[in-house]
Amino acid sequence: MIKNEETDWAAILASVENGDEPQDYIHITPEIVAIFSLKDCEEQLRRASDEKLRLAQAMKSAHLAVQAALTAALAGSMNIGAHPENLRIRKLTHYQDGTGERPDDDRVLAFKGLLERAMSAPLEWTHEPLILSEHEQVLLERLCLLRDGIEHPKQSHWGIEIAYILEVLPVAARTAVTLLEVVFHHLEPGELDQLQQLAAQIETHCEKMQEAL
Repeated sequence: MIKNEETDWAAILASVENGDEPQDYIHITPEIVAIFSLKDCEEQLRRASDEKLRLAQAMKSAHLAVQAALTAALAGSMNIGAHPENLRIRKLTHYQDGTGERPDDDRVLAFKGLLERAMSAPLEWTHEPLILSEHEQVLLERLCLLRDGIEHPKQSHWGIEIAYILEVLPVAARTAVTLLEVVFHHLEPGELDQLQQLAAQIETHCEKMQEAL
């Protein structure tokens, strides 16, 4: 159950913020989703040597990792930085003026919009924008197209060259970790080092599979 009429959300949120997470709920944040997805990407790559189709799941997880990490890095202290501009302004106005009802819409930009915003202006916590080369941007765009093809099957047969997939995943992993560095203060002690090692493992898996082709 997600919620019902009697759910005391204020009490639940206060409990989570105090580190006393309710046992009958899972705690979801963009950071948690990004980290879980990075771990799943690495696991799927490890298993892909025996089951090549697992590369499709690795792609989906890599895409979700970057998307969630973009959302986390853009959110900022007011948790509005990843919203479409109109919604962001409406919430900002509510917080600053204290008038009217707070918009309950939690939409965030689509992947391309998140990426463009992260690259176009300094992020709140680091005061620097996300910097990607043109080649890295092309590869992340490819990741979006691949993920869309896997996530939304069409009534057709198609194939994806394995090398075409393997070229994308290390860039996605590195980008996700770079974005999580922006919110390092939201992570557990030592967790960022583990994520950097995880990105390196993903790159190693891809290199080994490339050599085996």
